[in-house]
Amino acid sequence: MIFLLGCLDRLLEAPYVLTPGLSEPRSIGIAPDGGLLVTTRTGAFHIDGEGRAEQVGEPAEAVSGTPGHTWYLRKGQLEGGERALAVPGAVDVLGGWEGLLVLYPDHVERVNTSSLERTPVRLPVGDARAIALGPTGAYLVVTPAALLELQGDTANTLVAGLVDARAAATDTRGRIYVAQGKDPALYRVDAGTLTLVAQYLDDPRDLHFGVGGLLPVENVYVANGAGTVDYRSEEHTSELQSHSDLVCRLLLEK
Repeated sequence: MIFLLGCLDRLLEAPYVLTPGLSEPRSIGIAPDGGLLVTTRTGAFHIDGEGRAEQVGEPAEAVSGTPGHTWYLRKGQLEGGERALAVPGAVDVLGGWEGLLVLYPDHVERVNTSSLERTPVRLPVGDARAIALGPTGAYLVVTPAALLELQGDTANTLVAGLVDARAAATDTRGRIYVAQGKDPALYRVDAGTLTLVAQYLDDPRDLHFGVGGLLPVENVYVANGAGTVDYRSEEHTSELQSHSDLVCRLLLEK
């Protein structure tokens, strides 16, 4: 029985801790040098590949980058350009495929980073909470109950029936991941279905894959509101699952 329970629990592994001791991490992005930028209740921090954190700014709700700029969402203001832009009600910001996007519960604004002119795109929801890069040219919009894909001005539902979905991310192979569940876990989206990758995420607020170097592209980094930045390798999970499947099969055959 113990062996059988071990087989059933083969995926129930928590991410590893990269950086502890942070105060309510909220958002995670890539710094110009390839490290991580994390916003928290007490400040914005740069985190290198070894997990060392250095404060680089004031508290903010969200962070993202475009070439030559780092953008912060702070108390209804978008900061990072020559002047702040008022964005009352905004919930997230993203350096996108063709510029900067600001997310509101019911729409997205595409922002020209030079002129700061804004073009709104309506969403078929009123409770959007996070936006992320999707496969090339697309964006992912997270609501508590669904994951949408935004292509141009059209938003389609990728997965419905989610439970308190928090954040999403896309890896370099175009695979989509979402953090959701009553007990938050990380799932890969496979043709509209969910494949469990890692459990015990605690309080995930944001996800971002590494960009290489000290932040491997197969690692997904998690802003954990409980006070850490964590990471998990989907490739490592797949290797563990394959090994566990073999062990379980051998045990069952005895």
